[in-house]
Amino acid sequence: MANTISSRIPDNEDLNKNGILDIKNDYFEYKISINKNDFLIGTNYIVDMFSAFTRLQNGEDIRTDYYHFRIPLSDFKTSYGNPNLSVNPTFIRLFVTGFANPIVLRFINLELSEEPVDYSQFQ
Repeated sequence: MANTISSRIPDNEDLNKNGILDIKNDYFEYKISINKNDFLIGTNYIVDMFSAFTRLQNGEDIRTDYYHFRIPLSDFKTSYGNPNLSVNPTFIRLFVTGFANPIVLRFINLELSEEPVDYSQFQ
């Protein structure tokens, strides 16, 4: 592992490739249940759902459900450090907990929203 202090190019946590090892850790935390029973349009930040058939490597076709989550930036559960909602976020750190076995999460697109969502229109 290279010495990041004496190097012009840090090898760890230089996400924006600016040559600086950022140690600032100010962020908002958002929580979403990924329990299958909580995947209902109009709850749990879900605004839409669609299905498609996926062909597995063994040739079997299975139905795959895709969910559209819309989480307003202002709807955070906890904040750490001194984050600022007026600053445009450039990075997202995602972690999942509570699983005994490996899981697969597929993301089509990640977008950020500043507008609150009226979930009553989806019920």
